[in-house]
Amino acid sequence: MRRIPFALQLHSTREACAADLPGALAAVAEMGYEGVEFAETFGYEAGELRRMLDDLGLRAVGMHTWWQRVPLAGPDAEEHIVGAVSFGRTLGSAFLTGVGDTPFPKDQQALRAGWANRAELFNDLARRLAPEGLSVAYHNHAAEFEKVVEGERVWDILIAHLSTDVLIQLDTGSAFRGGGDVLAILEQCAKRVKTIHLKPHSRTAGTRPLIGDDDLPWDEILHLCQPGTEWYIVEYESDGYPRMEAVRRCLDALRTMVV
Repeated sequence: MRRIPFALQLHSTREACAADLPGALAAVAEMGYEGVEFAETFGYEAGELRRMLDDLGLRAVGMHTWWQRVPLAGPDAEEHIVGAVSFGRTLGSAFLTGVGDTPFPKDQQALRAGWANRAELFNDLARRLAPEGLSVAYHNHAAEFEKVVEGERVWDILIAHLSTDVLIQLDTGSAFRGGGDVLAILEQCAKRVKTIHLKPHSRTAGTRPLIGDDDLPWDEILHLCQPGTEWYIVEYESDGYPRMEAVRRCLDALRTMVV
């Protein structure tokens, strides 16, 4: 099995990071994680974050950003894009990831148009950032698989309209919670899943179980990641366990599956 390194989405340990980011990063590195993904910066500048990571031998494997809150054109959009490029370069990350936040109007045509427009925003960003050596990825929540528009799931509309230049960051737990077929999604998007959120979910206990104690088919998921995934990113959303303990135990479980 090809070795794919493990990173941690720091949203999983946000309380510890907010209280003492250098200490939290040191603990994450000691667990055996090789990289981290940011959803916020905890008050630090990109250069400061890079120095912390370099000192610990950690890689920045991505940054989540709310692209859809920025217009496609105009000074605000350009300022956000320039800032994102600078931030990504300083951190040394090639991936900038956005999430879906389109409202759900009752009118079906408006809903379809809204998600098609959201896809075009990501397409435009991918075109703009490619010359900068940065890749744009779309990160799913559960709603894309729960919401049906004229007989189609929102996910189907997105995939139909997203350019193949836009990567897919599959969130396994959220897709599973929404009713998505995680294995089918991976097969469909295999070449575009460069980073994947390994998030547990149980039909009966929700997000509380750890990886390996939940209902996701982990062996099959990891196998389907082999062709093109560059980073596994662990995410744990529940307060069912102390968060630092949870992300350590999730990593330990995954390591036994990839041997």
